[in-house]
Amino acid sequence: MNMIINESLRLYPPPPSLKHEAKLGKFNVPANTTLVIPTLSIHHDTKIWQKDAQLFKPKRFSEGLLKLRTTTRQYFFPSVWGLKVAWA
Repeated sequence: MNMIINESLRLYPPPPSLKHEAKLGKFNVPANTTLVIPTLSIHHDTKIWQKDAQLFKPKRFSEGLLKLRTTTRQYFFPSVWGLKVAWA
């Protein structure tokens, strides 16, 4: 079930926005800031997700999020929580 949810969020991500203050890498983002991140473009990029980026393939996540290739994992933004994990 987790694989299906993650792959669905990869193909159809919710729009990112922050309600609370967050730290993204070395940057502090104030509360109520709207982030404009091209999540859909990133999640469909064949350089990151390989040639089948447009296809629904839950097996991409068969080993869990932490086992994704490091370069792929840092470009997976399923939600604002994903941004904190990916850029922290």
